[in-house]
Formats: sequence, structure tokens, C-alpha cells
Amino acid sequence: MNHTFIVQPGEWIAAGMMQDETGKEIPMAGAAGITHGADAWHNVFSMAPKQGDGPQIINAYTIEPCAKPGAPTRWTSENPNLGKLRGRFVFVDDTIVSVFDSEDGAHSGTELMKQVAGDKYVNVGVLLKQGKKIASWAFELQKKT
Repeated sequence: MNHTFIVQPGEWIAAGMMQDETGKEIPMAGAAGITHGADAWHNVFSMAPKQGDGPQIINAYTIEPCAKPGAPTRWTSENPNLGKLRGRFVFVDDTIVSVFDSEDGAHSGTELMKQVAGDKYVNVGVLLKQGKKIASWAFELQKKT
């Protein structure tokens, strides 16, 4: 599988639905910008409600470049609401799996990014706090041309 998200620099548009701990669904929109440096890849990802109030998501990822194409890699992220997160990206066929936790151990989660076309992914995930769901999401990521 030739992945284009994360492993290639680029700009992505994101849109979809977030669900909070009460089950309330919130339409969201945002973007991701991926750059590659010699020692690290960076992904700055932000999402906000399409209308009205709601959660704003901002993550600034630093990613270890893959040792070889498709090899698992580690990442860290700074999130204003959750603090420092750390995780792994594992490539499984057409899907990038991300498993993560917070530095203080209070938060954890899993995220799947399934490639449906060379320039499009479906992203689903869940965020837990001390083992209880506080958010889940389903987004589409479309690469800007």
C-alpha cells in the first residue's frame, strides 16, 4: 500500500462528526498540514465546530520518520487540552493505526485512518479518560491539490 497521509508532505482538508461523552454530535471542519524535515515529520492538525460552540482540537505532532516504507513509527503531540500525548503509527494494509496515551496516563485512545483513494482517507477514533469515552469521531480527509 502506498500511503499518502503522514508519509508525504501536503495539506489536507478534514470534515466530519464528533460525538462527546453525552452522545451529542457536533459537525466539525478543519485541516492538517504535514511537512518533512531531515530528523522529523510534523503534522499540525486543527478542527473546530462548523457552527456555534464546541470543542476545538489542536494537535502539533512530531513524528519519527519511518525507518523503511510501511515500518511502524513513534510520535509525540502537544495538545492544549490534554497535554503531551505519545503514540505509534502502525501501517496495516490500507489503514494507518494510531494508539496513544497522555504523558500523565489519564487519557488514551485509538485512531484508524483508512485510505479509500490516493488522496482520501476516512478517519475514525475514540478518546478515553481513565477508561471512559469522552469523545469519538468520524472524519474524511481530502488532500488539497
